Amino acid sequence: MNITVRTSGPATQVTLFLKGSSMMPGPLPGGEFWQAAGEKVTLSPVGSDVWVRGTVAPSEVGVYPAEATVDGLTFTADDWFLKVYPEGFLQQPGHNTPEEAISARFAQDFKGCELRRIESKTLPPDDGRDPRYHKLFLITYYQPYVGPILPPGTHTYYYYVLKD
Repeated sequence: MNITVRTSGPATQVTLFLKGSSMMPGPLPGGEFWQAAGEKVTLSPVGSDVWVRGTVAPSEVGVYPAEATVDGLTFTADDWFLKVYPEGFLQQPGHNTPEEAISARFAQDFKGCELRRIESKTLPPDDGRDPRYHKLFLITYYQPYVGPILPPGTHTYYYYVLKD
């Protein structure tokens, strides 16, 4: 993935911050990982007002608000995002509510099971993703058969729902 920031004039330093982004540390030729929530990536100049950086996307699926800092001044806009989707996400139908999305996904993931409850939860304290775009839900379901891991009975499972 390449990041490009265009400034309205000459600058001496440009960084980019993606709220909630993180990735496991490790080497990557020609780029770097997003290593921790809150870490800024420094871009390199390729012209008088163009700055670039090769990197990889954050490890977690999500919508990450972007914030650019140019010579110490921070800029952001409501439509500056990096969107990281799982493969095939844009080919799936959209849903009007998180509960509709969970019900549709549950039907695919837990064939033969009965969805009994969907409960909204707060993101964990160590989850730095933006709660405006990331929601966590706990489902309770009944599995009537012996599965590869779980016995028959009532079980719970967490779903993250992405708002785009």
